[in-house]
Amino acid sequence: MWTADEKFHGIYAAFAVDAFCIAAANNLLKEMKLLLSDGVALNSLASFSGRNALQTAAGCGHIRGVELLIELNPDINVADRND
Repeated sequence: MWTADEKFHGIYAAFAVDAFCIAAANNLLKEMKLLLSDGVALNSLASFSGRNALQTAAGCGHIRGVELLIELNPDINVADRND
């Protein structure tokens, strides 16, 4: 079990990529942009879900989050850890 021992732009998570995917899951566009500017890799997989931010935003039905991520030209062929 992981512990949320850090806070990334208001999001508690074990790692910055986890905070990025949490932001994507909650359609927190501002936080997504801030985490990207901090250097979070666009295609990284979250430790808790095995999915990246694009997969997470799409799975949650967050169109604006998906649009934001698509504009950044992600690798749309990245497999999640569940595949």
